[in-house]
Amino acid sequence: MNGATGFARGEVRNVPRSEDIAFARMAVRLKVCSAEAIQAALHELTALEAQGYAAALPQVLVRQRAFTAQAVVTVVTALKQEAARKDGSISSGFRALPKNVVQRPGPDASSSSGRFSVGSASGSGRLPAGAAASADGAPGASSSSRLQRPGGRVKVGGFFAGYLVEEEVARGGMGHLYRARDSSLDRTVAIKVLSTRASRSTTLVSRFQREAKLCARLRHPGIVAVHAVGEEMGVHFYVMDFLEGEPLDRIIDGGTLAPLPAVRIVVAVARALHVAHQQGILHRDIKPANIVVEPKGNPVVTDFGLAKDVARSDIQLTRLGVAMGTPAYMSPEQARGEFDKVDARSEVYSLGAVLHEALVGRAPFEAETIPEMLRAVIYTPAVPLSRLRGDLPAPLCVAVDRCLAKDPGQRWPEMAALADALEAV
Repeated sequence: MNGATGFARGEVRNVPRSEDIAFARMAVRLKVCSAEAIQAALHELTALEAQGYAAALPQVLVRQRAFTAQAVVTVVTALKQEAARKDGSISSGFRALPKNVVQRPGPDASSSSGRFSVGSASGSGRLPAGAAASADGAPGASSSSRLQRPGGRVKVGGFFAGYLVEEEVARGGMGHLYRARDSSLDRTVAIKVLSTRASRSTTLVSRFQREAKLCARLRHPGIVAVHAVGEEMGVHFYVMDFLEGEPLDRIIDGGTLAPLPAVRIVVAVARALHVAHQQGILHRDIKPANIVVEPKGNPVVTDFGLAKDVARSDIQLTRLGVAMGTPAYMSPEQARGEFDKVDARSEVYSLGAVLHEALVGRAPFEAETIPEMLRAVIYTPAVPLSRLRGDLPAPLCVAVDRCLAKDPGQRWPEMAALADALEAV
């Protein structure tokens, strides 16, 4: 038994990541969590990973209500302070990210709004397509010596799979995103690479490949385009558009948008998703962070990591009874884990939640923990939009309220109907 963390050797099948060990030790040292609670959370973390989900210890602790969002912030802050005292040499596996890289969403202050997502991260500045995609939400990035790089084969300034790698723009437990140059076609692209750790899971590899193939089937200016998918020296990757722009969550950033630009963005996204739905593809993780708004104002949907091909059922990738997605934007049926009932109307709900946040500055529901958020999504009626912003046109309020109906049968039946209704406002 390790006295610092309460972990007993041999009790779990996977070796805990250095980030989780560092977090656990600091939590026990600060007396914000018991060793027994950490041990229980580690067991659940192992079970989640065995099912193919990328998660981090802080997320599981919050989900088990052994931790609050503020406690996560306290521990992460302490880790960063400890790192600073060591002049940036961090044995714990945590360090501040470069200015052009941001871990989001992780277990920071934004967790109180329910923005926990199993498998999500994003870059900053010039955001590449999918920069909000698949990461484990770890409470910080590993130092270069501990970062799970894919065998060290992807190096900035070098060539990978025929592309000149120019910059690493985002990272997470699930993978890395690079800006690269395609010299043959004289264009800038984004390369998404699956991490070494994630590559050990056949389920995660299948999900990664499935995401690339589903995106490649979709041809629409409002959906990120995938150009190639493959494996180079054991490294799984795919190549997609590099998007110049900002994710919608950064644009909103706790404020509000004027009704007209907010509606225009959501209408364009609805049209793009309608095309995906017509081809039998559900995104299942619609949220502001997965919508990149280009400099000219055109939104592009990214991160199809949780997407589902409705023509096939893959129990290994989607297990009934397990909520997948981002709680603040999930439909009630998705929050209940009833994936056999998730359809286009579920995505209408999520996009309605996005529009709600753009107009009000927050998602329809807020909570301190994931279980509380899921209960609110499932059981609590959304406050009518007109009561939150009295200056909005009545038809717009009605359109958003209809999106957020608990009963799928009371929502807009498809994305095209929602887009038509919003255009008529």
